[in-house]
Amino acid sequence: MLTTIDSISLEQVRRSMLSDEFLKDLNKRWEENKVDTRLYQKRGGMFYYKNRILLSPDNPLTKTLISEHQDSPWGGHSGYERTLQRLQKIVYWKGLERSVRQYIKECDVCQRQKTENIHPDGLLQP
Repeated sequence: MLTTIDSISLEQVRRSMLSDEFLKDLNKRWEENKVDTRLYQKRGGMFYYKNRILLSPDNPLTKTLISEHQDSPWGGHSGYERTLQRLQKIVYWKGLERSVRQYIKECDVCQRQKTENIHPDGLLQP
């Protein structure tokens, strides 16, 4: 199972920190020592939340990451749970679960390939 970021570079994440208000505010609080260092770390110019890359919920890279882990050949349109588990290993943003659920709800391939979750009818009795 792939647990890396392929379609975006870590440099893109670092650049987003310069323009993103959420991450700018977090950086300011970090410098003032007002952030819980047990949850947040800062390494290589990026913030980590519980050892996962931290992104802003409004960052356009979030859609790219969901797409990479859902639509790619190795993602295989595997549904909400598997996509969420793959993403949660490497990234975090507030509302991650909601974002994944919404993306899959809007995915045309996933909606067409749904199977019924009911037991098949039994044998016909005369």
